[in-house]
Amino acid sequence: MKRSKEVLKREEEETKEVWKTKREHEDEWEGRREQRVSSWRNFMNAGKGKKEETRHAKLKTEDPNKAHDPRPVKRVIRVKGILNEV
Repeated sequence: MKRSKEVLKREEEETKEVWKTKREHEDEWEGRREQRVSSWRNFMNAGKGKKEETRHAKLKTEDPNKAHDPRPVKRVIRVKGILNEV
């Protein structure tokens, strides 16, 4: 009986310690909240004032010096009456 009371008392102290550390952690987390929120707001507002001109991709124009179509060509090979595509 005496041993079980000691065990219960030790378990109760351990749970109190766990709750205490958890409460301290939550208090520290809330204490740093303003810093986290302000840094996030600064990050979000940093890009609003600076609008750079966007560059669009250049359109491909047809070059009159090129006499062929640059797309890959399908070659057909005939071997003894069998049609093979490469």
